[in-house]
Amino acid sequence: MGYRRISIAIATTVLLCSAPAAVADTRIFSARASLPDISIDQAFRNGEELAVVGTGNDGSTLFRIDSPSTPVGCANRIEFVASTGQRVEQVADMCVLNWDVTVEVEAEEVAADTDDTIPPLPDDATFTQSVTVSTDNPTLTIISISLDGDPVSITGRQNGTVVFEVAGTDEGIVCDRRVGLTLSNGSSVESDKNICLNDWNVVVALDDENATAATDDGPPPPPEVPTPAAPNPPVATTVTPSNPNMVWTFFSFDDGATLLRGIPETDATEFVANCERRSGVILVTLTDSGVIGLAPGSAIPITFSAGSFTQTYPGTGSAMDDLAGASMPEVAIPSSDALWSALIREQNLEVAAGGWRTVMLLKGSARPVRELLSACSQTPVAPSPSVPQGGPGIVANYLCDNGAAISVTFNGAQQTAVVVEAGAPPLTLRFAPGAGNPRYEAGPARLVIRDDDETRFSRFGGGATTCRAR
Repeated sequence: MGYRRISIAIATTVLLCSAPAAVADTRIFSARASLPDISIDQAFRNGEELAVVGTGNDGSTLFRIDSPSTPVGCANRIEFVASTGQRVEQVADMCVLNWDVTVEVEAEEVAADTDDTIPPLPDDATFTQSVTVSTDNPTLTIISISLDGDPVSITGRQNGTVVFEVAGTDEGIVCDRRVGLTLSNGSSVESDKNICLNDWNVVVALDDENATAATDDGPPPPPEVPTPAAPNPPVATTVTPSNPNMVWTFFSFDDGATLLRGIPETDATEFVANCERRSGVILVTLTDSGVIGLAPGSAIPITFSAGSFTQTYPGTGSAMDDLAGASMPEVAIPSSDALWSALIREQNLEVAAGGWRTVMLLKGSARPVRELLSACSQTPVAPSPSVPQGGPGIVANYLCDNGAAISVTFNGAQQTAVVVEAGAPPLTLRFAPGAGNPRYEAGPARLVIRDDDETRFSRFGGGATTCRAR
């Protein structure tokens, strides 16, 4: 069954949890499938299944998000399970969508999944029996099932359980079986179970003494990283594996911006980059380094490697962190440094500080890093020589969420905006009066000015991309 990842545009203003006291919050949102006769039965946020609190007259399902210690943010990554069994992960700004989500399902998968006929019986079988399987961990989803080492077809899903058919003969059904599960966190488990008990309902306890982890327990670890040359005498190296549940996230504020790699809705982070807006300098702190004996202000070299890029920076120990009770390696790096482009284009970031090192996955880092550079880079930014300018007037340069760099020349007297983008001819748009925000149009193309630092641009109509001043 296909597993897809859909991205919906996210607003950049996300509240960082800095309130002095914990604040619980609850939000309810609706979700519906993009195709008729399909419902959204389950939703998982950060691996945790969300409670279903109702259904709408339009076929939508109402889910509840509970946050025990922080307000529920606008930006959310949610994995949906449709009534066909199709799984779709979407990243959405709930505030922009008014907490009403349409889940994009695919017609070809629907056609395949709605054929819920039971697989043909083996030659010696005379009937089948439905067996329901679940685990004692509601945050995990069962991806596939095996019985005595042979895979079986899942014929149904409901409320975290799955159903499969077991064949029987004139002599009955063998009850004592070896049940194997592959779970949504990438792990596998096998357990000896009597599938006939409890009206053919099987619960696999993941810490059961009869359960054993399968040899395939998830994706392979990141490749080993060569350790930078150590001073004499050599320093013992501590390798800390990067947590695969961590994601790259950007936060924007009135006077600054933050890029971090961490686990959403928790305090767990390993890479934090802060800047004052337009300062041109970004302070990077390794918040999960575990460098033993590091003192505040003491020198410590920090090496970053990504693809062909390798650079060692003169870092220092941070002030003692009250939560961690330790000093952490940190270094100030210009926003123009080649490190940032490496974080955008490469797949892994190797980090070494003192005797500690790790490998961080760069999946999903490109857009947050671009947003950080857009906020931190000094202004004005000289236009790229490969991008011609659009004539007299006020020139503004933008970096867009889709990766494009555009230059816009605003001419108040002529009421025009000329957009220049590498690889495309200059586009002249004219001011459209009467709109709420300043708006320029030319056929399907449009440019909407939101504020001094942000605009929305679409060359061909349809969905627009957000562009921020460089």
